[in-house]
Amino acid sequence: ECLFVSKEISQYVNDIMATGRIENFPQTEDINGQGNLLHRGFAEYRIGIQIPAFGSYFFGKIMNNDTHEIPVHMFLFEKSFIVCYYKKNAREFELADEYRYWTMFQIKKMKVENGENREFIVTDTETEQSVTLVANTVEEKDEWVKRIKKEVRNIDKLVKKLMMQAVSIDPESPP
Repeated sequence: ECLFVSKEISQYVNDIMATGRIENFPQTEDINGQGNLLHRGFAEYRIGIQIPAFGSYFFGKIMNNDTHEIPVHMFLFEKSFIVCYYKKNAREFELADEYRYWTMFQIKKMKVENGENREFIVTDTETEQSVTLVANTVEEKDEWVKRIKKEVRNIDKLVKKLMMQAVSIDPESPP
């Protein structure tokens, strides 16, 4: 049990250190104001359109199947989902990895959808900005989708609860 606890503490410290190494984080935001870090991990950002038909290299070239993927690191907080460009430093075990801020989605203004295979799509419901992310495995994708949806539901419940409290103490309403 002590080994498990020390492993959990070590992982938590690594997670917090990683958030502290995010470069170019907007000065108008506060990384510490995003709530608890709930989950973090790797994926790739897919650029372009992948033609799944036939799945062949030749067909893809004919149809101009021009896609590539950029490594990213994702941070899920209670209030936001942050995506950073990621550069691994192979010399040190995650201690010198580089995270450069790319985009952030507020949990209260986002949705997540399952894509094909290992893909999932995160969308800002206000601006309609979306990104297609590709997890390493289908299981990882399912875990990300489940966790993000859970946080969106939690925020929705909190907003509804606060609205109900506001209505119940409205001084304009008759007793």
